[in-house]
Amino acid sequence: MALDLTARLPGTRAALEAGRIDVAKAREIASETSCLSDELARQAEEWILSKAPGLTRQQIERRLKAKVVSLDPVGAEERRKAAKRERRIKFSAGVNGVASIFGYDLPLERVAQAKAFIKEMSEHLKAGGDDRYLDEIEVDVFLDLLCGRHLDTNGMAVKVELVAPLDTWLNAATRAANAADSSPKRTEREEDTAGTEPADLKDFGPISEEVLADIIKAAEAGFEYCWTVTEDGVVVYHNRSAYRPTKKQREFVQARDRTCRHPGCERPAEKCEADHTFEHRNGGTTCACNLAMLCKRHHRAKHEGGWWWTRQDPGTMRAQSPLGHTYDVDPDPLPGNRIPQQADPNTGPKRQTVAAFITGSANPEDANRHSDAQLTPDDEPIPF
Repeated sequence: MALDLTARLPGTRAALEAGRIDVAKAREIASETSCLSDELARQAEEWILSKAPGLTRQQIERRLKAKVVSLDPVGAEERRKAAKRERRIKFSAGVNGVASIFGYDLPLERVAQAKAFIKEMSEHLKAGGDDRYLDEIEVDVFLDLLCGRHLDTNGMAVKVELVAPLDTWLNAATRAANAADSSPKRTEREEDTAGTEPADLKDFGPISEEVLADIIKAAEAGFEYCWTVTEDGVVVYHNRSAYRPTKKQREFVQARDRTCRHPGCERPAEKCEADHTFEHRNGGTTCACNLAMLCKRHHRAKHEGGWWWTRQDPGTMRAQSPLGHTYDVDPDPLPGNRIPQQADPNTGPKRQTVAAFITGSANPEDANRHSDAQLTPDDEPIPF
């Protein structure tokens, strides 16, 4: 039977007969390359066979999924769109008064978010003293969500993690930006995608540029995720796209700011709102260095009343009124006459950010208006 499975893959058949791989690995190679043309299937086969003897079947599966997307990106996207059109949910009654729910061919970016939320919410409840098994809690959270029951997240931050090569990320970002155009023109960057290495979505494996573009668009609509960009295997950028700060981030900013940061306002920070100094919708990050506490009145004045804020140093800010008057606003120092600060992200080796690549900015300070400077392990800030 295994020989029939590898009929168009002579190398796999020869490796099987020579005992270099077993039947399970041969079937995996045949299965993962079945969607490719004969020529591309043999390219994938040649690529994996040199590694296959030292890999598990699961490792072969993951590597081939990425290789298939890289060899045939257009076909991969066509297959994805066709599969999404077949998405469905099936309900099945089981024995002993239980039942099952199955979802087929669902959008990957939404499934990843749902899985992350259920996992984080369940662990949150477990840490709060819930005595059920974690699997039980996950099922009950899932059903509560389906039934419309409100779940108190208590400031819980949900994140989905992905890693993308720089070229793949830039291509996907271009696609996401052009998707807003009713008649987008394909750019040279979009056209040259063959052979581009896929990104990797934690717990789900390799994803194409198109899926990554969908994730970027979903993030703009509030989908929270952590992403890491690499170039030649080296991490060049890391960021978190969430809009809402975590509980620890908010507590740190409250301790640092102490009161509303508007000139002359003494409202306690605990009764204020966390505001993005550089707006999140324009690329501002959700980190302590880009957050400030503003009371509801002055938060509204910033967004609707013409006030403008700039950050001078970590913890210190400058406000500009609608009439052009400027005010330096420093929080009251804590005992020791110092303002609580995170580590300076500008220390250590300089690395260009993704924003700099996208905007073409040669000045790191200009790039940092859009996103944080890359941190090295030695100067990483307080972990939130």
